[in-house]
Order: sequence, then C-alpha cells, then structure tokens
Amino acid sequence: MQSGGSGVSSALQDASGSGSGSGSSGSTGVSGGSGVSAGDGSLATCQGEAQYTVAKTLRDCGAAPALTGLTGWFNTADDKPVTLASLRGKVVLVDFWAYSCINCQRAIAHVEQWSKTYSADDFVVLGVHTPEYAFEHVGSNVKAGAKRLGITYPVAQDNGYKTWSAYANTSWPSDYLIDASGDIRHVSVGEGDYAGVEGMIRQLLAAADPTATLPPATDVADTTPTDSSQSPETYLGTKRATYYAGSRDLANGTATFTTPSTVPADEFALGGRWKAGSEKLTSVSGSTITLSYTASKVYLDVGGTGTLTVGGKSIAVSGAPNIYTVASSSAAETGMITVHLTPGLDAYSFTFG
Repeated sequence: MQSGGSGVSSALQDASGSGSGSGSSGSTGVSGGSGVSAGDGSLATCQGEAQYTVAKTLRDCGAAPALTGLTGWFNTADDKPVTLASLRGKVVLVDFWAYSCINCQRAIAHVEQWSKTYSADDFVVLGVHTPEYAFEHVGSNVKAGAKRLGITYPVAQDNGYKTWSAYANTSWPSDYLIDASGDIRHVSVGEGDYAGVEGMIRQLLAAADPTATLPPATDVADTTPTDSSQSPETYLGTKRATYYAGSRDLANGTATFTTPSTVPADEFALGGRWKAGSEKLTSVSGSTITLSYTASKVYLDVGGTGTLTVGGKSIAVSGAPNIYTVASSSAAETGMITVHLTPGLDAYSFTFG
C-alpha cells in the first residue's frame, strides 16, 4: 500500500479493500489554541485539502464520527472496546492503518512515540486497522503485526469498513486529530510533516489543560521517501497486476512462464511455474519474479514457509504475509532484480522506499 514519494495509498473499496494512489499529508488554515479556527466545519473539506496541502495550523472539521463496527480490540483493559464518548476531555488521534502497508509502518514509529510521550497528559491514540488483503482480516495476523511494529496503543479491527466509511476515509495511513471537545481539528493523509502534527497535538493538549507542563517534543527520524521517480506499488495478483510485462497473459490458474529478455521500467515478469489468483501469486516450481525498479529499497509482501533468494542472498520466510526487504542501497537507484521463490510461497506486491 504505497505510492511514490508521497507516502500514501488510496483505497477503491471492495470486500477486502484495494488501493493505489498518491497524495500528501495535511491541510491549510489559521487557528489559535483549540478555539475558533479556519474551516467550514466540514470533514469533507478538510479531507480534500489534506490530499494536496500540508497544514500549519488547526482547522474546524466538525464533530468526530463515532467508532462503529469495530471488533477484535487489543491493547485495552481486558481487550474491551473503547468509545470516543468515553475519551471526552482527552486529545485523541484516530489512525487508519494496515499492518502490511509500508507507508503505515514508517509512520507508526512516530505515532507510537507520540502515544508513549503524551499518554500521561491525556493523549490517546486509537489504531483502526482496516484491511486491504484477505490475510489482514485475520485477528492473529493483525495482532502479530502490531507486536512486530512495537504498537502499544489500543487497536481494533475494522474488517467491514464501517468506521472507515463513517469517516469517508480513502487512504492508508490517515490520521484524524480530535480535541478534548470531540471535534476533528486536523486531517493528515500519508506520511510526513510529523513535526507539524506533533505541534498540533501539543497545542490541543495545552488548550485542554493550560497548567500542564508537557515533555520535550519527540525526535524520530522521518524516513518518508522524497524521490518523485520512485517506482509505484506493484501488485502481483491478477486483479490489479497493472505493471505486468510477461510473455504470456496473467490469468487465474496454474501456468508456466518464460522471463522475457527485457523488462520495461517499473514493471515485472515471471519465470517458472506459478499458480495465479486475484490477490496473490503462489510459487510452484522454478518460480522467479524479475522486477525493474527505481528506489533505494524494495520490499516484497510474501507469506508462507520457504526461502527467497536474490543475488545469491537467501531470505527465510515464515508465517503470515509480511514485508521482506529484497534490495537496499544508500540512495535511490534504477536497477533490476530477480527473486527466486521456493515452492508454496504467496507473493502479493512490491513496495518501495
């Protein structure tokens, strides 16, 4: 779930979600404290602005919709649900994410640190996990993914897209900053502008309790990609294999592929025998993926038990689908890699950094 240097993935909803797109975080406006701010009280207006501009001040985006249809809570007392009504008087960040989303993974480092730093000052993060792939509907996968990422704040599953729809959300990651009165004051879409968002968190906390002495601001490196030529997210399943450049059609079922002599920029081709499905490709025998890319890092979302081999280097794969680094350099470069997969591995997409 990633695109270019903007650090956002947009969803075209279906039963499991889907997405590709671009944008940048933030909105524009003028505000002081948590009082009257620029904006017309419309969440849609704030969301539209957030797709293209970076906010420097708070906005009036209307009352926060209630959380609805959420299941599978964890990191709460006895795994019980949390409501926004129960958090009135606190500053809340509602974070839409998915565990195998590379954009989300980079952003979560900042979100988790905000949660740890400001929790004593009545700041609460609520992670709303809305799945893109079928495997992201599975509670144990989500919980394991959150643990790997070091998430300690409350998380709930939004498998039915109920809260996503209530917020008319379209992208991962997206954040909604809610003041102590229950109003949304900032919307951010994608990665980046972390210092700006933290400044707004601090502003709302100070407005909620003017006597509070806040801790120093956090210091987490911003790893948002900035190269506009970076390769786009590349889906491998037949439903969205836009960048497939193979010598034969890619259709559901099992077939043998021959890698072409050349693979165009930002495209992929297959070699060996594969079983193709709408979301994933499953390696059968002699299975390879050749990818032409521009990026400093290349990640493959893959699950099962087996081994990836790239340029003579072996990478062990085990368990539920997760993101594995298959190429890395200190700066963005244009290159080509061939990934060899042992039988039985499920490959979903390439993302970049």
